[in-house]
Amino acid sequence: MKLLPQTKFFSFLLAGFLVASCGLIQQAEPTNTPEPTDPPPTATVAPTETPEPTAVPTETPIPTPTEVPPTPTEAASPTPEGAFRTDFEDEAEFDQWTGFRVDPDSLRQVEGTGNRVTVEIVDGKFRFDIRDTFTWVYFIYQPLETANVRLETEALNLGRNTNNVSLICRYSEAGWYEFNISNGGLYDIFRFDANVRDYITLGSGGTTSIITGQGTNEYAIECNGDELSLFVNGGPAIKTVRDSTLTTGKIGLSVSSFPVTPIILEFDYLEVSQP
Repeated sequence: MKLLPQTKFFSFLLAGFLVASCGLIQQAEPTNTPEPTDPPPTATVAPTETPEPTAVPTETPIPTPTEVPPTPTEAASPTPEGAFRTDFEDEAEFDQWTGFRVDPDSLRQVEGTGNRVTVEIVDGKFRFDIRDTFTWVYFIYQPLETANVRLETEALNLGRNTNNVSLICRYSEAGWYEFNISNGGLYDIFRFDANVRDYITLGSGGTTSIITGQGTNEYAIECNGDELSLFVNGGPAIKTVRDSTLTTGKIGLSVSSFPVTPIILEFDYLEVSQP
């Protein structure tokens, strides 16, 4: 048996197979390597504009008003104690006055005004109508008692010329000061002493400042300390005297008749103040 030639045959056959295989391998078309694809362009993101910061308007603070302290107003001058003015518009004011008369012979104070005397507040006037002769009528204002005082009034004479108008200060049980003005142009300043029942003359005289006859006169008096002054129709004092006997009391008005009547006199107002 021949073993060697077979072996050679198989060896030859194997070698041929290998050669053929190699040829196949060499003849195989190479796989086309795909060309690299350009990557899709990346979208360029446009840079975002950073917005300019919007200035937020600052709210202007409302200034707090500064409280200004009020300017002190000058206080009105207080009305002096007891000062007042009456125009006699209220007839009820009459109740604040007390009337009496002085008897010319005895110089005693007599309660009431007499039978033929009418005194009233009417039509804005303090009216005295005296039909009896030699009748001296006084009315004292009760609500006020004072030491130093100024009285001012306006008197209209509607009757005969023979009359006296009097302004009273410091009236009390001890007496009073009386400024007596005659319609004929004469005047007296008295202190009535109730203890001796007498009019004591402190000063007297005459003046052309008094409007005589039927007409209107403005009279004023001041009782200030021991000085007693009389004024007529807005002028300076026509007479000043001194007396310290009476220091305080009430105020009043008086009208007197003499031989001829009727005496009709009206006071238009009364103003009371400090001298």
